[in-house]
Amino acid sequence: MNNINISQVPSMWEGTATYENDLFYFQPKQEMTVQDIRFFLNRKCKALRAKLETNLTPGYQSRWQNQLDLYESILKHLPLQ
Repeated sequence: MNNINISQVPSMWEGTATYENDLFYFQPKQEMTVQDIRFFLNRKCKALRAKLETNLTPGYQSRWQNQLDLYESILKHLPLQ
């Protein structure tokens, strides 16, 4: 574990190494494009609609409906580019 050369670490990974548990690296987050955001929100809306079809307590139903309304309004107001 101590014999890892820095040339063996891919250049796309940046970060610091700790030997307490293991080597940990993080990859810098890339900005999401409008298409990525649309895909994410559509996936969330689909999951929330599926949850709303189940018969759970009214509190959960209300929470999920509010989240669904919020995600759909964000989708509606995203730029079309």
